[in-house]
Amino acid sequence: MIHKACSSPAIETDTLTAETCALPVEAFPFTCFTCLEEIMDESEIRYSEEIRM
Repeated sequence: MIHKACSSPAIETDTLTAETCALPVEAFPFTCFTCLEEIMDESEIRYSEEIRM
């Protein structure tokens, strides 16, 4: 997941494992992994199909 404000990863992911991109509502707010800004809801993130290796 990409944080729209900084265009960088919003969460740390295990790059070797495919994960489902569904966050429960109770997961919010959480802190962006990259810029450390608080993400309040799903409208502040976008999903990326990119696989990093």
